Amino acid sequence: MDNKLRIMIDKIKEDFAAQGTMMRKLNKIVPIKGERHIINLPDRDIDMAYYRAESEGAPLIIGLHGGGFVFGGSALDDDMWLAVSEALDVNVASLDYRKCPDYRWPAPVEDVFECACYLKEHAEEFGFDPADMSVMGFSAGANLAATACIYAKRQGKDLYKRQYLMYPCIDLATDPADKGEEGSFEPAVLMAFNEMYIDAENAKNILASPVFATQEELAGLPEAIVVLAEKDELKHEGGKYVQMLNDADVPVSYTTIEDMPHAYFENGYLKSTEGRDLDPWTLECLENGTMKAACEMTLQFIKDCVK
Repeated sequence: MDNKLRIMIDKIKEDFAAQGTMMRKLNKIVPIKGERHIINLPDRDIDMAYYRAESEGAPLIIGLHGGGFVFGGSALDDDMWLAVSEALDVNVASLDYRKCPDYRWPAPVEDVFECACYLKEHAEEFGFDPADMSVMGFSAGANLAATACIYAKRQGKDLYKRQYLMYPCIDLATDPADKGEEGSFEPAVLMAFNEMYIDAENAKNILASPVFATQEELAGLPEAIVVLAEKDELKHEGGKYVQMLNDADVPVSYTTIEDMPHAYFENGYLKSTEGRDLDPWTLECLENGTMKAACEMTLQFIKDCVK
């Protein structure tokens, strides 16, 4: 890596760390339509935003926001999680897993597993069916959703009925410059996210990069529902993982949403773009209404998959 690129990545990491700290503070105070809860684990507390289904004893989806393992929060996608809950008639538990730079891999993977175990034990309290738990993640959150299923299998725990992987970031080892056509990210940005989350020597661990799993390691995982975005360089690794799951005889349904950039689903529920560093294509799709339509199409696809 040349010195100029190294300086650029280090500056991005510095800026990301400062922005992430501000976002975590905001996550604590922003008003939400869901319920705020704290999951008390033996050595730490995890904030959770909970959205109750209309139907009593409905399934639970454990929600994992995106943000490159640095940004986002359990309460910062309020309208999105409410829409998921209402459209699918499910309870949603949005988790504020630990983030970089304070906590690196595998801390978030452990958070998801321990919170899932906690929720299953407290199903009656939260009013959901403990036999119908799934996990849904977006981008980095989809990485955690995929690895959560692998981790639970390794622990001998039957936790999840389905895994919903929304434009997953599941290859942290490949040079971002080699990931394909131009999308929403500059390679230096993806490099910064990866370096903040995990050391290079661990990047091919399947609990960080599921695309390096064997068929044996994937066999028996929960049914997968995968949604990719056409204008997203991460669609290639997502498509590869779909094929790997198929080859391992894991039931999988997938679609690619045309003309949509990375993170279109979260951005489609934004009330305002003020203060948001959004790429031009995202802004155009928001302004012309195609992003909101894509969100509705995505929810319909998921509904059709779980009938």
